Amino acid sequence: MPLPAYGFLIGKVVGSRPHGGGHLHWLTMVEPAAEGHPPYRVAALLGPDVEYQIIVDAEKTGPQKLKDLIRSLRSKGQTQNFLVKGGDGDPSMDFVDWGLNGFKPSDDKLHTEFGKAVEAAKTDAAALLAVFGTGYPVNPATGGSPGTGYTGIENVHMNQGTPDRVGMGGQYRENGRNQDGGLIFLTKSMATAFFVKFKSQILDTNGNGNPNTTGVTAIDAHLTRARQILATDQGVAAAFAARAAMAPPPAYVFADPETDDATETFIPDNDTYFNTDYVQQQAKGKTHGRVPAPRDANTVSMNLTSIAGADVPGHRTSGGVETIDFDVIGDSGAVTAAYYQGEQAVGDLITANAKASQPAFLYHVGDVVYYYGEKQFYYGQFAEVFRDYPAPIFAIPGNHDGLTHDVGMVSLDSFMAAFCAAAPGPWDGFGGIRRSAMTQPGVYFTLDAPLVSIIGLYSNCGESEPWLNDEQFAFLLSELKRLKPERDANQRAVLLAIHHMPRWFPGRNDPVSEAIDAHCQEAGLWPDAVLAGHAHLYQRIVRQTGVGGAPKDIPYFICGNGGYKIVATQKLGGAYVAGLGPRLTAVVNEEGYMRARITKTADHMTLSFECHSTKQSGIADSCSVDLLAGKLL
Repeated sequence: MPLPAYGFLIGKVVGSRPHGGGHLHWLTMVEPAAEGHPPYRVAALLGPDVEYQIIVDAEKTGPQKLKDLIRSLRSKGQTQNFLVKGGDGDPSMDFVDWGLNGFKPSDDKLHTEFGKAVEAAKTDAAALLAVFGTGYPVNPATGGSPGTGYTGIENVHMNQGTPDRVGMGGQYRENGRNQDGGLIFLTKSMATAFFVKFKSQILDTNGNGNPNTTGVTAIDAHLTRARQILATDQGVAAAFAARAAMAPPPAYVFADPETDDATETFIPDNDTYFNTDYVQQQAKGKTHGRVPAPRDANTVSMNLTSIAGADVPGHRTSGGVETIDFDVIGDSGAVTAAYYQGEQAVGDLITANAKASQPAFLYHVGDVVYYYGEKQFYYGQFAEVFRDYPAPIFAIPGNHDGLTHDVGMVSLDSFMAAFCAAAPGPWDGFGGIRRSAMTQPGVYFTLDAPLVSIIGLYSNCGESEPWLNDEQFAFLLSELKRLKPERDANQRAVLLAIHHMPRWFPGRNDPVSEAIDAHCQEAGLWPDAVLAGHAHLYQRIVRQTGVGGAPKDIPYFICGNGGYKIVATQKLGGAYVAGLGPRLTAVVNEEGYMRARITKTADHMTLSFECHSTKQSGIADSCSVDLLAGKLL
């Protein structure tokens, strides 16, 4: 995928630290023209594992696109702080497109010539250095937007052509076109360009920057022969032409019917970062992860029909009775082989039941991927487990989806790629699974479906207490007011989904829970049920409260038993729920999920939930609410 924060810098060389003495990078300090701005720390990799190419007098001897780039840089002069590449018209480098084939192994000449160029640039008052690479650290508040949050530039080398092989350290995941790094020293009379790549990187790439060959001679010889056969065999060519002429696949693909996928494997994770001060500040709520604004400020809801079509599977009308079924799950990510067995069991159960009785969708209440929502874990912890689930999957983030362990990480970047894409289509984080990325308006949004709307909130990265920013509170109030007329007319149920369960128990309410209640009071609309996760078990607590002078029973569900593991001690409510009895409360310490159904007739509407467990053949817990009367059945 393209590197975040890729761009370029033009400035004056004001200092350097040579390569050597165990250092793999030559550090150069580059001062931009902006008054009072600190210099950037540019890390140029000159170690033994690289190959390089130096183009002297590049305006005369370089490839045409390099010549054009240098002319563009000269016209800009010393005018740019680090600028993130935003479109095809912005300056960028692409070694493959430019035809840079003259790379040779790192040697003393590379270090000598680079040192000469740095010293000349320091002493020449008119000399400038143009640097292409990625801003470091990535600004967590912007996710890689332009700004002065960067103090350094890294990835000043080729950023495509890395094979997907053991020992590559995952760098192949950063492959992309038009994002290579390099340095161009500009004097009045000459431009000298330095380009570096790893020895393992291949200069024959496709449109995504991935290698067309493997770099293994024995394998590539067979690939070459296969391509020759395909190019000359008329029958094969005709078959490919016929396939290309077929109608394109649907925009959204949910289930992947191919059950034998070997493109990726489950990757276990070991959290070595949680006790660091950086993570603890987030986990304790002292610092908050970013809350990306919706893609379109005017679009904070999405209609299920735009995803599933006008005839929504799982929505039925027969004999004057209208119903919709949907599933709910949370905390499904697994980090060890032992946990993964539990997650797979849940995935097998929910998929089998969905094939037997079609749901309209699956709603995930967060912690899709542990521990820090990294892209490399989406295949094993999500895509593979739900590969054959026959319906769209929506999600709000949990604390682990947004938590970061390094200042260079962008909170929620992988979650947004998986669930908040601008358009449906494949995502490489799913490996070979064909399920489409979802196109939610944002990490908080409302899903409008037949008979039900679910208002989803992102309660941030804390381990104990939820946190919502002002924009989410405004969104909540606005959506409650928007949905109130339909709810008052008994046309739809309104549910609230939030990863951290609102704690309204006596003595345990927190500021966010109190604020949610206040917004419901102001809007004159309380949710018919609340869906949460975070605690690793299933728990139901029915809240009995007065609304507008009338009593109302509101079931609150913790559906955090999706597969991470069961932790019975995380049961909420303590002494409060001890005396409620099985009618108002229940706990299931087994992996599983929930199936919900809304039933509507001319004069009645009910909402029912069932907890399905991997360890029980029947229903582990059930609950139904008369939505017209607001009473538990």
